[in-house]
Amino acid sequence: MNFWELIKTVAPDALLDTLKLLPFLLGMYILMEILEHKAGEKGLLMLHKSGPFSPLIGGLIGVVPQCGFSAAAAGFYGSGYITAGTLCAVFMSTSDELLPILLGHSFDAPTILKILGVKVLSAVACGYLFELLLKLLHKTESPESLHDDPSHEHDHDDCEKGTFKSIALSVLKHTGTMTLFILVINFALGLLLEGVGLEHLENWFKAVPLLTNFLSALVGLIPNCAASVLISTLYVNGVISGGAMLSGLLVGCGIGSVVLFRTHRHYKFNFLLIGYMFLMSVGIGYLVDLTRLL
Repeated sequence: MNFWELIKTVAPDALLDTLKLLPFLLGMYILMEILEHKAGEKGLLMLHKSGPFSPLIGGLIGVVPQCGFSAAAAGFYGSGYITAGTLCAVFMSTSDELLPILLGHSFDAPTILKILGVKVLSAVACGYLFELLLKLLHKTESPESLHDDPSHEHDHDDCEKGTFKSIALSVLKHTGTMTLFILVINFALGLLLEGVGLEHLENWFKAVPLLTNFLSALVGLIPNCAASVLISTLYVNGVISGGAMLSGLLVGCGIGSVVLFRTHRHYKFNFLLIGYMFLMSVGIGYLVDLTRLL
């Protein structure tokens, strides 16, 4: 396959994957603008300190098979609307294509519920632990500090105007910018995956059985639903274990990580979160294999 044929093959899928996220991105920015104009700083503080159940709620929401929720959560965190533990829970609970693939291979309901249950419980526990870790490291951030950050994406001139036109323009501008950014990422990753080939990736898993969980987590870091498709498919075909499958899917948060780095430019925190998710995912995967839980 030559370069132009490769582009023709990858471009439609990249466009389709990006368009699937568009409603979530649009809804996210609309809600953020409403909160910005209607709720004010008091509402922002209330949302930021939404109580001890936030990571639990985030874990339950994230399990819905759609990476758009992780993208929305990243945007909300970047603007100070949710806590770091909630973001972590959503990211680690996000399953992308796991549920459709399990249903497509006729897995029974108890098995599916067990897999999703272990994933949600792991994500929620990791979310609470991450908040505790941040407190120990004194890395807590307030909504005010995030809004004072020059990287905060909202146009404060528009926010001060508060008119319908200015709000609509702000929503369209931010949605368009983020959509274009995600499209470029999806296209680049599509070229990489198409160039390498899924068969080669499958062979890599078979070649290093003792490092399968680690390798699965590395694949899970790819910010695209193709990663969850690959990992879930390898699991249902018996190529990798349930623990290895969890290692890859717990750290995988779809396009959420891309949105996080785009909207929240405290890069030390971003890398801390991704590194924490990676280590916890690999550890949980090995624990599941040792206990033969899945």
